[in-house]
Formats: sequence, C-alpha cells, structure tokens
Amino acid sequence: VTPPIVTVTLSASPNPAVSGQTVTLTIAVNPASGTGTVSVLDSPAGSSLGSATLSNGSATITTSTLKVGLHSLQASYSGDSNNAANKSVLVTETVNPAVTTTTLSVAPASSSPGQNVVLTATVTPSAATGTVAFKDGSTALGIATLANGTATLSTSTLSAGGHILTASYSGDGNYSNSTSSPVGQTV
Repeated sequence: VTPPIVTVTLSASPNPAVSGQTVTLTIAVNPASGTGTVSVLDSPAGSSLGSATLSNGSATITTSTLKVGLHSLQASYSGDSNNAANKSVLVTETVNPAVTTTTLSVAPASSSPGQNVVLTATVTPSAATGTVAFKDGSTALGIATLANGTATLSTSTLSAGGHILTASYSGDGNYSNSTSSPVGQTV
C-alpha cells in the first residue's frame, strides 16, 4: 500500500525581517496525523536552520542567524510508516539591514584656535561594525573605526568661528548607515 501524499506548508514570520531579528518558521503537515521530524533548509547553500518533532501536525523552528539578503527556505518532512516524506514549496524570506542611530558629542563645547577637540560618535546598536566619518560642514575631518559602538576623533585644526559638526556611520553587511544630528562648535 502506498502511503498517502503528505502536504508540507512552510511560513516565516516576520517577513521581511531585519538582521539579527528572530524569525519563526512554522511547518504544517497534512494529514495532521503525520509523526516524525521536519527540518528547514536555507537554499541555495543548503544550510540547515534546524529541525523539530511534529506535534499534532505542526512544528516551529526559530532562527536569528539569517544574513542580509533573500533566502529561499524549504521545509522537509521525514515521513513515517503511514505517511510519505515530502517537501514544501520554496518560501522567500527577505532580511534587511538593521536600522542604526548615530549620535555625536563634542568636548569641549567651545574651544580656542589650536585647542584639541574630541568628537565621539556613538552608533546604536553597538554590534555595528565599520567606520564613522567626521565632518565640519562639507569638510572632512577624518575617519575612525567603530569599537563597541563608539568611534572617536581628535582634531586641533578648527579655525576661529562657528562650526557645524556631524558624524556619519558607513553601515556594514548587517546594519544600515546613519548620520548624527549636527552639533555646533564655537572656536
């Protein structure tokens, strides 16, 4: 006797997601009497996102490791003595870069010509990597590398007068770019 054809359905939520966000993969098997395990693969690499045991014809798997980009996900049902193994149709999961916020602080708030001024950019979330470019209006002051969400640049080149300073985070493979609000500096 040939086992009945089993329908495997996969859904992903949220879709789209942002980098680092937990995505819940829900797998349903029909008939619900199916027992055994289900697993989810991320194509085209074919990397496993996990497996779970069916309960009343369904199972869930969670992952927060999906990289930025499009992912073709497919659920596989192992089958049992009464139900044939089968796979779901491909589900496309979109993962976007996580949004960042950049803030700039300047010390001291006012300075004298030739005095050292320290610009500190803080990028949230702190897991963001890459560089921050510091500017005085449209003039580049320098670039610093983020470490634990902070990048610092010291400068003594600000001329007498008013300056509008900004910090721009470049973004990376998982986090979007962002620019601070302007901070005024009087020399």
